[in-house]
Amino acid sequence: ARWPSSVFRGFFAVVFTFVLPLALMTTYPALALLGRLSLATALGAALGAIAFAGLARLTWRLSLRRYTSASS
Repeated sequence: ARWPSSVFRGFFAVVFTFVLPLALMTTYPALALLGRLSLATALGAALGAIAFAGLARLTWRLSLRRYTSASS
């Protein structure tokens, strides 16, 4: 997260943007404050965040259904 996402290309750009969303957390807000974030990128980031939040909620709810207490 020390360097902007524009430093990375190819495989590392994908990893730091989507697998470990460091670029999403650090670079995109800075670009938005500077007025350099495109509308398409902002919408894509928002839709990605909503999709991952939905996936996390679904995983949580499925895990709760399968949960059994370790103690009585």
